[in-house]
Amino acid sequence: MKKLIAVLVAGVFATAAAAGIAANASPASSVKAVKVEKHAHKKGASVASAAQKAQAKKAASTASAAQKAQAKKAASAASAVQKAQAKKAASAASAASAVQKAQAKKAASAASAVQKAQAKKAASTASAVQKAQAKKAASTASAVQKAQAKKAASAASAVQKAQAKKAASTASAVQKAQAKKAASAASAVQKAQAKKAASAASAAAAK
Repeated sequence: MKKLIAVLVAGVFATAAAAGIAANASPASSVKAVKVEKHAHKKGASVASAAQKAQAKKAASTASAAQKAQAKKAASAASAVQKAQAKKAASAASAASAVQKAQAKKAASAASAVQKAQAKKAASTASAVQKAQAKKAASTASAVQKAQAKKAASAASAVQKAQAKKAASTASAVQKAQAKKAASAASAVQKAQAKKAASAASAAAAK
């Protein structure tokens, strides 16, 4: 900025000097002075423009560097915030996962306890039903066995009675035959003995 001011001041002084020279000089000198003034003014303007361009370029470069630094700083801050948020979210997710695992474990344990209780109850009920069925089957089998035993005993008794009656009848017939045969034999002997005795008595009488 100081350099630009110095250039402008030099331009002004050059213009003023040229004007003074032109005032004191001849017409030919005046024309020459005007040319010199124009050249000096043009040169001053060119120098000023170059200085402005340099300053503008430097300012733009400085602004660009500042913007880059600010953008980098903002990106770094945003990245740090995002990382913190991501870490916090991951921690929250981990905590939620731990809670879900605990709840799932608790639910599984409760379900297992319920299933065990139901299985025990079902087994107890099945056992009671089986016992009742076994008792009923045993009672039915016992009744059937008793009926079969009674029927078998009755049939055996009838057979035995028939066999005894048949044996008694057979024995009676044999005994009757034997008695008749014995009586017939006894009668024949008696007849022979009587005939023999009569014959002996007749012989004795004859003598």
